[in-house]
Amino acid sequence: MDNQKAKDRESLDKLKQISEGLYEKNITYIAAGTLVLSLTFIEKIVTLNGAYSIWLLIACWSILIFTLLANLISHQLSSLYTEKTIYDLDKEDPKILEKIKSRNKKIRGINWGTTFGLTIGIIFLIIFCSINTIKMANDNRVLDKSEGSNYFEKGLTITPPATCTDSSNSSNSSSNNSGGNTSGSQTSNNSSDTSKKK
Repeated sequence: MDNQKAKDRESLDKLKQISEGLYEKNITYIAAGTLVLSLTFIEKIVTLNGAYSIWLLIACWSILIFTLLANLISHQLSSLYTEKTIYDLDKEDPKILEKIKSRNKKIRGINWGTTFGLTIGIIFLIIFCSINTIKMANDNRVLDKSEGSNYFEKGLTITPPATCTDSSNSSNSSSNNSGGNTSGSQTSNNSSDTSKKK
């Protein structure tokens, strides 16, 4: 029964080590991926010159870099503490259990710090992207409205083609000529009337 309990404990310890290793890898991948995503957002969508609330992006980058460094420190401490634990085990140190608990507590504290750091960094990036996306949408909406009003004004003041102006000029000249003929006929009629009176 004691042998079975020892085997179960050993398997649980191995499972715990595998879980911690996967956790550290996932923290690294997620933090690095978030950094790449933020750089892509700045490069493809919003430029730094036209971005709003840049301090959120700077805070995001700082926290994510701190998270990556803390994760590397946690990995190095874990390797160092494992070596010390093996050394204490070989020496048959009576305080080995207390030392193991203290070392695990430190590593666990750093791991929790990386978890909170990654979470805060992602939140800052989401807020930054949301603010700039909303601002871009509002700016584009205002620009579309201004372009539409200019187009409407231009539609009201359409200049007539050259063919229309030529035809209007010819009609005006013909009307002037007819007006001149009527005035000439009126003068001839007036002159004939005066001759009859004499």
